[in-house]
Amino acid sequence: MNRKTVVRPPAFVEKQTEDTLLGRAKRYVRQKDYVAALQMLGNGGHDPEVKNARGVCLLRMGRYTEALQFYRGMLLRSGCIVMRPELPTYLKANYATALLLIGQTEGCVQTLTEANDDKSPIVMRLNQNLKRWEKGLTLGQWLLFKFGALHSPHALVPIDFLPGVFEDGLIEELPAGAASPGGVQ
Repeated sequence: MNRKTVVRPPAFVEKQTEDTLLGRAKRYVRQKDYVAALQMLGNGGHDPEVKNARGVCLLRMGRYTEALQFYRGMLLRSGCIVMRPELPTYLKANYATALLLIGQTEGCVQTLTEANDDKSPIVMRLNQNLKRWEKGLTLGQWLLFKFGALHSPHALVPIDFLPGVFEDGLIEELPAGAASPGGVQ
């Protein structure tokens, strides 16, 4: 019997393994079992999509500060305050979401501006939430916000979707009757 052995390059095998890992983790996320997904993802691998799945889990578990630090490590070069331009919008939007959910509204606005992708559904949705929140501010609060001096609890912007998006950019709506995410921890 003549058998052929197919040898795959290491990059293909690694990608295949990460795709399988990502697929299984997303199944847990769809079931709202973020702890299991996070445990499965471990340190996140090397693939940005796998790493992003870890950040999405942190956001959806309400671990906003940890998610912020996680995305900051992905998006900003060491010692820099400018985001890496080559990274996709969904990563920048998740970083902006983390900023928003800990009350760093000005940082969120700046991140969305720097992402420079007004056609992205998640960027549009975040901007809609910001505009709705801004309309509810008193004149004094609005002035403080515009000058970067508005702080918690007035700077907490409620969002009307589950925080965190994957590479497909699909936005998950909040379940009926669910409380809006937001708040400093």
